[in-house]
Amino acid sequence: MIVWLDETHQHGLIVSLADQSNQIQWRNGSSKKTQHFGDHGDRMTNARADGIFAGQMNTAVIISQLTEDNVTGNFAARVCAECGSAGYGDWYLPSKTELQQIYELRKEIGGFNNDMYWSSTEFNVGFVWGQNFQGYGGQFTQNKSSQYAIRCVRKF
Repeated sequence: MIVWLDETHQHGLIVSLADQSNQIQWRNGSSKKTQHFGDHGDRMTNARADGIFAGQMNTAVIISQLTEDNVTGNFAARVCAECGSAGYGDWYLPSKTELQQIYELRKEIGGFNNDMYWSSTEFNVGFVWGQNFQGYGGQFTQNKSSQYAIRCVRKF
């Protein structure tokens, strides 16, 4: 489903019609190399871009950083990057702004849990921006080791 169009109506943002996961960490578990950075094996990925289409770059950066020590781990950005929904292979974890756009159209899109959803926009070494899809839908920083839902997006 299209959730955003540019002024030319030639380019936009599509959201998957189903969650790709209901309970997944943003981080890629612990590793010996990263345990000194934080309480939960977190590392700063510098995936701090925000805005429409910013999630695509964030996702690439996150995967690059989080697979440095553990190439087999499973985490939010990797699940989106490996999504093959509707026959496309260019899905990514939405940025904070993209996730807000999805939240605003949640009733039209449908299928969301009353839960937090991960964005790809990192806040600091231990926290990432997430969107609450319950109630008024505020955006909050969440611990990277928490388990929340993800809904992938792609640009066209």
